[in-house]
Amino acid sequence: MKIHVLRHAKTNAESFSGKDKDRKLSTKGIKQTTSFLKEKSKSITNVLVLCSFAARTKETLSLIDIKKEPFQKRYLDELYLASCSEIENIIREQKTENDLFIIGHNFGLSDFVSKALFTDFYLKTCEYICLEVDIEKWEDYIEGAAVKIDSFRPTT
Repeated sequence: MKIHVLRHAKTNAESFSGKDKDRKLSTKGIKQTTSFLKEKSKSITNVLVLCSFAARTKETLSLIDIKKEPFQKRYLDELYLASCSEIENIIREQKTENDLFIIGHNFGLSDFVSKALFTDFYLKTCEYICLEVDIEKWEDYIEGAAVKIDSFRPTT
C-alpha cells in the first residue's frame, strides 16, 4: 500500500482574518502547484485524499487536480498542524483498501516521513514523497516499515 504525502504550497504570511488557518497560497505557492501538476499528479490514482481543513491545504488540493477514479477526499480537522503520532493514528483509522494521499503541514509531516523511513527528512513547501508499506490494512501501519518510491521537490 502507498502513502502519498504532500506539504501544502507556499503561503502568504498573513490572512484576511489574522488567523493562521485562513492563510491562502502566495503567487510562488500557485507556481509550485502548477509544477507538481505537470510532474506528478497524473500518476496518482486509486487514492483516498485526507486533507487538513486549512485554507492553504484545500487550495493546494484544488490546484493539483487529482481526478483519476476512484477518488475520494476527506477534510479532517485533526490534520491541521497534526503531530507525527496524530498522523499515524489517522492512517490506522482508515478503513479503505485505497492508497492514502495526505495533504498537511509541517512539522508533523516531516516528522512522520522521518519516522516512516528511519531517517531525517524535511519537507519543503509543496514537496511530495510517496512511501510504500507492506501491509494489508491501514490499521497494521507501524513506523519504520516504509520505503521511499517517489518524490518531488519544486524548483520555485
